[in-house]
Amino acid sequence: LSSFKKGFSLKRAATSAKPASGPSQDTLTDVLEEVAAEGSLSLVKAVIGMGADPIYRSTGKLKRVKHEALAKATLNGRAKVVDYLLREGASYGESTKRGNYSPMDRAVLAAAYKGHADLINCLVISHGANPMVEQWPREMYDAQHYWAENQVRLAKTSLLDGLSKWKNVDQGMTTLRLIVQHQDFDPTALV
Repeated sequence: LSSFKKGFSLKRAATSAKPASGPSQDTLTDVLEEVAAEGSLSLVKAVIGMGADPIYRSTGKLKRVKHEALAKATLNGRAKVVDYLLREGASYGESTKRGNYSPMDRAVLAAAYKGHADLINCLVISHGANPMVEQWPREMYDAQHYWAENQVRLAKTSLLDGLSKWKNVDQGMTTLRLIVQHQDFDPTALV
């Protein structure tokens, strides 16, 4: 054991003579994406504290692109991490002219179909996602004339439809109460 300690102290002394340089920005971003997907809020905060950008990945010559930390945390239902990243400036993207709903509304819709109650609560209460979000299949937007001519009935996805598929009834009822009490809830929209 003493030889191990001696060897360790020699190695440590040899490495401490080098100038201290932290991990690269690219490495920090990779770590941030992984810990966000795992849902470790303390590690997400630590990595951002070490210098990781909560929004962008540096790709070289002044070019920055959004990284996947927020998307991975959302996909895995990590509500606390999603909340923190959104508060730090991360976003789901820009709204398109084609749809009536924002990317955050689409994130809450996906959370409903995955059964992520805490994430729905976070996005609706803290970040303004629309609890009345609904979406036609993508094909509807791309070929509206076809669907109208053939009178095909397509299912529309909605937050309430997603909740209706949950196996945990108590969790579904709690989330449903949140939606019904929300200022944007419109019971006539369901008819």
